[in-house]
Amino acid sequence: MYTYANSQANIFIVLDPKCNSDSPGWSGEMCLGYDCSGVDNCYGNGLCVGPNICKCNNGWSGQQCINALCSNVNNCSDHGFCILPDICLCSSTYTGENCSTCIPSHWGARCEPCPNCQNGNVILIQVLFAFNGLFKLTFVCTNKIIGVCDDYYAT
Repeated sequence: MYTYANSQANIFIVLDPKCNSDSPGWSGEMCLGYDCSGVDNCYGNGLCVGPNICKCNNGWSGQQCINALCSNVNNCSDHGFCILPDICLCSSTYTGENCSTCIPSHWGARCEPCPNCQNGNVILIQVLFAFNGLFKLTFVCTNKIIGVCDDYYAT
């Protein structure tokens, strides 16, 4: 605590060098420094550039630099979650670096399960498109072991 006294002018000033809750983000003696404790110190993904103000590193965004960005992997193709910069965690039926590929035994724009066949595999033999943009798929089963729904894709 600092005290300034001037008895001739009847001035007494007492300064408390501690910051209080009315000054979040400020620290140090007489609150001359700043910190980012109010934004979890930018989660280690950025620099503190002002009182509770983060400047995020590349690949991170948000007030606390907690949101990973996946712009280089097509934002996970809207089929997954960005967990680290340009690292996707794909939804259950998608795979690949940007979650744009169906897992085995799944096909189509929504990676739906392939039809089941007994004693063989399914192949797509016909796609009929209607004027309204809908389509009808015809599947047949084969006795060849070639992989279920491999390389067949329809939107």
